[in-house]
Amino acid sequence: MSHSDSSEPPAVKHPHAPINRVEHLFETIVFASRWIQAPLYGGLIVAELLYAYKFLVELWEMIWHIHQQQETVFMLGVLGLIDVTMVANLLTMVIIGGYATFVSKLDLEEERRGEGKERGSAKGKEETGRGKEDRLREGDKERG
Repeated sequence: MSHSDSSEPPAVKHPHAPINRVEHLFETIVFASRWIQAPLYGGLIVAELLYAYKFLVELWEMIWHIHQQQETVFMLGVLGLIDVTMVANLLTMVIIGGYATFVSKLDLEEERRGEGKERGSAKGKEETGRGKEDRLREGDKERG
């Protein structure tokens, strides 16, 4: 008989041992702490609403003063609108990605099945080549 065949069982952690209970409690608290971030994402949504408001105010000012503005001032205004839009896009990505990654899975099954509102084509609305070809043929028939 070799030494590895000894009658001593390997060390097994007992599920109710005090150390395991403390460790489990700590892991539960760490995992639950992800919800601390939920209000932060809510604040980012408010910030995005404020950015949308800022965009509309700037756009209204551009429309209202279009005849008095020089081209370079108008161009700077357009660049400002682009800036606001890019920051809002970044906020959207951080809110959705961060929440889904760190807080809770987004439950959007009805959106994916087409029962909800339209979503961007970047997520789940890819069209097969055949469906696109059929639509194009129908469009050609209507035109010609």
